Amino acid sequence: DLALELAEKEQRRFFTLLGGHLEALRLPEGEDREQGETTARTLERLHGAIEEALAELGNKRLDVESSERLIALVNQHRLLGTLHSSLTDFCASVRAARASAHLKGLAGRALEAMDALLLVAIEGFKRDDQEDMALLLKATEGRGEKMRSIRRRFMQGEEELTDDERVDLVGLTSGLERTVWVLHEFLAEAARGHDQPG
Repeated sequence: DLALELAEKEQRRFFTLLGGHLEALRLPEGEDREQGETTARTLERLHGAIEEALAELGNKRLDVESSERLIALVNQHRLLGTLHSSLTDFCASVRAARASAHLKGLAGRALEAMDALLLVAIEGFKRDDQEDMALLLKATEGRGEKMRSIRRRFMQGEEELTDDERVDLVGLTSGLERTVWVLHEFLAEAARGHDQPG
Protein backbone atom coordinates (compact mmCIF):
# COMPACT_ATOMS: atom_id res chain seq x y z
CA ASP A 1 0.00 0.00 0.00
CA LEU A 2 1.44 3.36 -1.10
CA ALA A 3 0.17 5.23 1.98
CA LEU A 4 1.91 2.75 4.29
CA GLU A 5 5.14 3.08 2.32
CA LEU A 6 4.98 6.89 2.58
CA ALA A 7 4.36 6.69 6.34
CA GLU A 8 7.30 4.31 6.71
CA LYS A 9 9.52 6.63 4.65
CA GLU A 10 8.60 9.61 6.85
CA GLN A 11 9.27 7.53 9.95
CA ARG A 12 12.74 6.69 8.62
CA ARG A 13 13.34 10.40 7.96
CA PHE A 14 12.27 11.21 11.53
CA PHE A 15 14.73 8.64 12.89
CA THR A 16 17.63 10.06 10.85
CA LEU A 17 16.82 13.59 12.06
CA LEU A 18 17.16 12.52 15.71
CA GLY A 19 20.93 12.90 15.30
CA GLY A 20 20.34 16.66 15.24
CA HIS A 21 19.91 16.58 19.03
CA LEU A 22 23.53 15.52 19.47
CA GLU A 23 24.89 17.66 16.62
CA ALA A 24 23.55 20.74 18.42
CA LEU A 25 25.72 19.90 21.47
CA ARG A 26 28.84 20.37 19.34
CA LEU A 27 28.03 24.04 18.70
CA PRO A 28 29.47 26.83 20.88
CA GLU A 29 27.75 27.39 24.23
CA GLY A 30 24.52 29.32 23.82
CA GLU A 31 24.17 28.39 20.17
CA ASP A 32 23.90 24.73 21.17
CA ARG A 33 20.86 25.35 23.37
CA GLU A 34 19.10 27.44 20.71
CA GLN A 35 19.77 24.88 17.97
CA GLY A 36 18.71 22.06 20.30
CA GLU A 37 15.37 23.77 20.94
CA THR A 38 14.85 24.33 17.19
CA THR A 39 15.63 20.67 16.50
CA ALA A 40 13.21 19.55 19.21
CA ARG A 41 10.37 21.72 17.84
CA THR A 42 10.96 20.50 14.27
CA LEU A 43 10.92 16.88 15.39
CA GLU A 44 7.78 17.37 17.47
CA ARG A 45 5.93 18.80 14.45
CA LEU A 46 7.10 15.97 12.20
CA HIS A 47 6.21 13.35 14.81
CA GLY A 48 2.71 14.83 15.12
CA ALA A 49 2.21 14.84 11.33
CA ILE A 50 3.26 11.19 11.04
CA GLU A 51 0.99 10.30 13.96
CA GLU A 52 -1.97 11.93 12.17
CA ALA A 53 -1.17 10.04 8.95
CA LEU A 54 -1.00 6.74 10.83
CA ALA A 55 -4.32 7.49 12.57
CA GLU A 56 -5.95 8.19 9.19
CA LEU A 57 -4.65 4.88 7.88
CA GLY A 58 -6.17 3.19 10.92
CA ASN A 59 -9.60 4.46 9.86
CA LYS A 60 -9.34 2.77 6.45
CA ARG A 61 -10.38 -0.76 5.58
CA LEU A 62 -7.10 -2.62 5.36
CA ASP A 63 -6.41 -6.26 4.61
CA VAL A 64 -4.81 -8.39 7.34
CA GLU A 65 -1.28 -7.97 5.98
CA SER A 66 -1.58 -4.17 5.76
CA SER A 67 -3.18 -4.02 9.22
CA GLU A 68 -0.24 -5.91 10.74
CA ARG A 69 2.19 -3.62 8.97
CA LEU A 70 0.29 -0.56 10.28
CA ILE A 71 0.38 -1.92 13.85
CA ALA A 72 4.15 -2.38 13.55
CA LEU A 73 4.54 1.21 12.28
CA VAL A 74 2.37 2.58 15.11
CA ASN A 75 4.45 0.69 17.71
CA GLN A 76 7.69 1.95 16.16
CA HIS A 77 6.32 5.49 16.04
CA ARG A 78 5.41 5.42 19.73
CA LEU A 79 8.97 4.35 20.56
CA LEU A 80 10.42 7.03 18.26
CA GLY A 81 8.47 9.66 20.21
CA THR A 82 9.88 8.28 23.46
CA LEU A 83 13.39 8.22 21.97
CA HIS A 84 13.01 11.87 20.90
CA SER A 85 11.94 12.82 24.46
CA SER A 86 14.79 10.82 25.99
CA LEU A 87 17.35 12.45 23.69
CA THR A 88 15.96 15.90 24.56
CA ASP A 89 16.37 15.15 28.28
CA PHE A 90 19.78 13.53 27.78
CA CYS A 91 21.06 16.63 25.95
CA ALA A 92 19.84 18.86 28.78
CA SER A 93 21.72 16.65 31.27
CA VAL A 94 24.90 16.85 29.15
CA ARG A 95 24.67 20.66 29.15
CA ALA A 96 24.19 20.72 32.93
CA ALA A 97 27.10 18.30 33.58
CA ARG A 98 29.46 20.21 31.26
CA ALA A 99 29.15 23.22 33.58
CA SER A 100 30.98 21.23 36.28
CA ALA A 101 34.77 20.81 36.13
CA HIS A 102 34.34 17.41 37.84
CA LEU A 103 31.73 16.12 35.39
CA LYS A 104 32.78 17.78 32.12
CA GLY A 105 34.93 14.84 30.99
CA LEU A 106 32.23 12.30 31.81
CA ALA A 107 29.65 14.41 29.94
CA GLY A 108 31.92 14.40 26.88
CA ARG A 109 32.34 10.61 27.02
CA ALA A 110 28.59 10.07 27.48
CA LEU A 111 27.92 12.29 24.45
CA GLU A 112 30.47 10.38 22.33
CA ALA A 113 29.02 7.02 23.36
CA MET A 114 25.45 8.06 22.55
CA ASP A 115 26.54 9.72 19.32
CA ALA A 116 28.36 6.58 18.15
CA LEU A 117 25.39 4.30 18.94
CA LEU A 118 22.87 6.60 17.28
CA LEU A 119 25.05 7.15 14.20
CA VAL A 120 25.50 3.41 13.63
CA ALA A 121 21.76 2.87 14.21
CA ILE A 122 20.80 5.61 11.74
CA GLU A 123 23.20 4.34 9.06
CA GLY A 124 22.10 0.73 9.54
CA PHE A 125 18.45 1.76 9.46
CA LYS A 126 18.95 3.79 6.26
CA ARG A 127 20.65 0.85 4.54
CA ASP A 128 18.20 -1.64 6.07
CA ASP A 129 21.28 -3.55 7.26
CA GLN A 130 19.94 -6.35 9.47
CA GLU A 131 23.45 -7.43 10.49
CA ASP A 132 24.24 -3.95 11.87
CA MET A 133 20.86 -3.90 13.61
CA ALA A 134 21.54 -7.27 15.26
CA LEU A 135 24.95 -6.04 16.51
CA LEU A 136 23.36 -2.85 17.86
CA LEU A 137 20.65 -4.80 19.65
CA LYS A 138 23.41 -6.70 21.45
CA ALA A 139 25.41 -3.51 22.17
CA THR A 140 22.42 -1.67 23.65
CA GLU A 141 21.11 -4.32 26.03
CA GLY A 142 21.61 -4.24 29.80
CA ARG A 143 23.55 -1.00 30.41
CA GLY A 144 22.11 -0.44 33.91
CA GLU A 145 24.95 -2.01 35.90
CA LYS A 146 27.56 -0.03 33.95
CA MET A 147 25.77 3.25 34.77
CA ARG A 148 25.44 2.32 38.46
CA SER A 149 29.16 1.54 38.54
CA ILE A 150 30.03 4.96 37.04
CA ARG A 151 27.75 6.74 39.54
CA ARG A 152 29.33 4.88 42.48
CA ARG A 153 32.83 5.63 41.27
CA PHE A 154 32.12 9.36 41.02
CA MET A 155 30.20 9.53 44.30
CA GLN A 156 33.03 7.79 46.16
CA GLY A 157 35.86 9.46 44.24
CA GLU A 158 38.55 11.78 45.54
CA GLU A 159 36.79 14.88 44.22
CA GLU A 160 34.06 16.13 46.54
CA LEU A 161 30.91 16.69 44.49
CA THR A 162 28.43 19.39 45.46
CA ASP A 163 24.77 18.48 45.84
CA ASP A 164 24.05 20.05 42.42
CA GLU A 165 26.86 18.01 40.84
CA ARG A 166 25.45 14.82 42.36
CA VAL A 167 22.05 15.64 40.84
CA ASP A 168 23.73 16.33 37.49
CA LEU A 169 25.69 13.07 37.70
CA VAL A 170 22.53 11.05 38.32
CA GLY A 171 20.72 12.95 35.55
CA LEU A 172 23.53 12.30 33.06
CA THR A 173 24.02 8.61 33.77
CA SER A 174 20.33 7.77 34.10
CA GLY A 175 19.61 9.85 30.97
CA LEU A 176 22.17 7.89 29.00
CA GLU A 177 20.90 4.60 30.40
CA ARG A 178 17.27 5.42 29.53
CA THR A 179 18.09 6.67 26.02
CA VAL A 180 20.13 3.56 25.21
CA TRP A 181 17.31 1.38 26.57
CA VAL A 182 14.69 3.16 24.42
CA LEU A 183 16.98 2.88 21.38
CA HIS A 184 17.27 -0.85 22.08
CA GLU A 185 13.47 -1.19 22.32
CA PHE A 186 13.00 0.72 19.06
CA LEU A 187 15.56 -1.45 17.24
CA ALA A 188 13.88 -4.60 18.56
CA GLU A 189 10.47 -3.35 17.41
CA ALA A 190 11.90 -2.37 13.99
CA ALA A 191 13.39 -5.87 13.65
CA ARG A 192 9.97 -7.39 14.41
CA GLY A 193 8.37 -5.00 11.89
CA HIS A 194 10.98 -5.99 9.32
CA ASP A 195 9.79 -9.57 9.61
CA GLN A 196 6.23 -8.49 8.77
CA PRO A 197 5.14 -9.30 5.21
CA GLY A 198 5.18 -6.43 2.70
